[in-house]
Amino acid sequence: IQIGDWVLEEVCKYQRDWKLNGFRPVRIAVNISPKQFKQDDFVIKVEKVLERYKINPKHIELEITESSMVNVDETEGILNRLKALGVYVSVDDFGTGYSSLSYLKKYPIDIIKIDQSFIADINKDEKNEAIIKAIITLSKNLGMDVIAEGVEYTDQEQFLKQFNCHKGQGYLYNKPIPVEKIVEQYFML
Repeated sequence: IQIGDWVLEEVCKYQRDWKLNGFRPVRIAVNISPKQFKQDDFVIKVEKVLERYKINPKHIELEITESSMVNVDETEGILNRLKALGVYVSVDDFGTGYSSLSYLKKYPIDIIKIDQSFIADINKDEKNEAIIKAIITLSKNLGMDVIAEGVEYTDQEQFLKQFNCHKGQGYLYNKPIPVEKIVEQYFML
């Protein structure tokens, strides 16, 4: 929980510093652990850190996993309060949990992130291809963005584009890099 709180705090500090330096705003995704998500004061913590650094909530995306959403009533309340703050909510590693698809229509979710295990086997397994197509279609029909995780090869990217998934993350685009390099590569253009 402490590490998760620290990460959210650091992201908001960077957002503030970049704004003060005149850099264009970007949305940053922050992974939220199930324990962190289920804390009674989680939404209050998010609200306070946004206020402390004067961050526009639309520049923060909170990534939760399917395992965080087991208790329907509790999850719905937390997500509604987060959406009222104005942050984006995404479901990370989608397709690997044990949740029912019914939460997709019930919860205020903005983004579905297709787990990299499906992407890795795109051209090796017809079942994976069918699952990916179904996730993309379902998400789009429910008004959600779709991001493919773990994109490493151009043939994976082409497959995803062919089925209207136009957002991806993975080594094909960049390896994880320190924040200083991000500033150097993306903001100092």
